Amino acid sequence: MKQSLGAKTLLYPTPVLVVGTYHADGRPNVMTAAWGGIACSKPPCVSVSLRAATATHGNIVARKAFTISLPSRKQAAAADCFGLASGRKLDKFAATGLTPFRPSFTEEMKTWTRGNLKAFLESVADERLSALWYTIAFTGMRRGEALGLRWSDVDLENARLAVRRALIPINREVVVSEPKTAKGRRVIAIDPGTVEVLKAQAARQLEEQGRWDEAWVDSGLVFTCENGEALDPESVSRYFRQAVKKSLLPKIRLHDLRHTHATMALQAGIHPKVVSERLGHATISITLDTYSHAIPAMQEEAAALIVGLVFAGE
Repeated sequence: MKQSLGAKTLLYPTPVLVVGTYHADGRPNVMTAAWGGIACSKPPCVSVSLRAATATHGNIVARKAFTISLPSRKQAAAADCFGLASGRKLDKFAATGLTPFRPSFTEEMKTWTRGNLKAFLESVADERLSALWYTIAFTGMRRGEALGLRWSDVDLENARLAVRRALIPINREVVVSEPKTAKGRRVIAIDPGTVEVLKAQAARQLEEQGRWDEAWVDSGLVFTCENGEALDPESVSRYFRQAVKKSLLPKIRLHDLRHTHATMALQAGIHPKVVSERLGHATISITLDTYSHAIPAMQEEAAALIVGLVFAGE
């Protein structure tokens, strides 16, 4: 990644969790530096975020003037996206007298209804990447996780697939990365429909391999370019935007397919712990916080069920 301009080492140890610059097209380019003791004196640094550790916490307490620097709205949104400036650990800030910063202008999560998703999948049924959209929608995988999926990770007989890696774009290059969290390495159960979609994807890939012959790149990946090479994640997002536009459905991002999966699962009454495991969240609280919009309906259903149990038979 590009080095952050204006970075300097502080005189006392302060944890800097996110540092970044902008790509040429204006997108935030962020990186973590967990305990580097580095901070930015001016933009384009993204954020200085406080993380509790005994020594560092003492330093913060001793310096009441210490604040969180968020130079711009875009940079704050990027920091919040990575969960580094959201004030989730309020107890850790209590002794400092500081107020955690929670940006209110991050990009809004959008989800499709069941009807929207069904209509979209029908509209792209004959397109080359339809299996990719289908798999993300019905597994909740992240874009990079789906693009990093290998056939050796797929067990069609037992209807399982394993998430072991992700393809991540960094400085216009695609690199293989470990899952975001320890629980990101997971096994996801898939439905019979997804099994059939993946079987069809295998057959399509064999046809393409035959056409390319010796020029075929044996990457072992499930979703590839026509010559077998890995797909570029940013290009995949662009293809998805084009497919959504063509379908005339409400505009959503590719990552919103994952949000749609989680929202529909919770609304269907699937236990949040199961949903959290499928998504690869580090804790169930992340799942509940992220998808709190799906909880009110569950609360109403629970209330009705409890009353029904008490007064059943009257």
